[in-house]
Amino acid sequence: MKNEVTQKIESIIKEQDMERIEVEGCYVKRIYLSDISYNDEQRLGSHMYGLYAPEIDSQSCFHRLTCDELWHFYGGDPITLYLIYPDRELKEFTLSQKFGENEAPTFLIPRGVWQAGKTQAGGQYSLFGCTVFPSFADGCFYVEGKDELLKKYPEHKSVIEEFGYDE
Repeated sequence: MKNEVTQKIESIIKEQDMERIEVEGCYVKRIYLSDISYNDEQRLGSHMYGLYAPEIDSQSCFHRLTCDELWHFYGGDPITLYLIYPDRELKEFTLSQKFGENEAPTFLIPRGVWQAGKTQAGGQYSLFGCTVFPSFADGCFYVEGKDELLKKYPEHKSVIEEFGYDE
């Protein structure tokens, strides 16, 4: 028999008709796509729901976008975002219902920043949203293998070992 947490996670995935993004490692559902064109491939903006849950190995490997991404916390347990900026600085941010230093229910990740995330240790699941301007499209998402990231950012070995993409 499935435990209550597994049932809750499976219920969210089913009710929201979420799909697993294999490369990134989390469950998502696009809920908005602007009808205003931005360019040939993208619209003005888009929004999606996402779900992290350690029990089903749902988290995000390091990736970057060519557009700005505004994160929103909706429920469950806090999320830790790991960010590697173009100046090589590694920062952590907590997405939750609290306000504080490096913690809030919304957070903007500028384009070009390497990002990864997961439900905080000890948590069961996290429900979040991402608004992207211009809209998310296949050409705006980049992932590199763990080995390539380690060559570029050897000083961040521990976090890249945990969240780097295994090709």
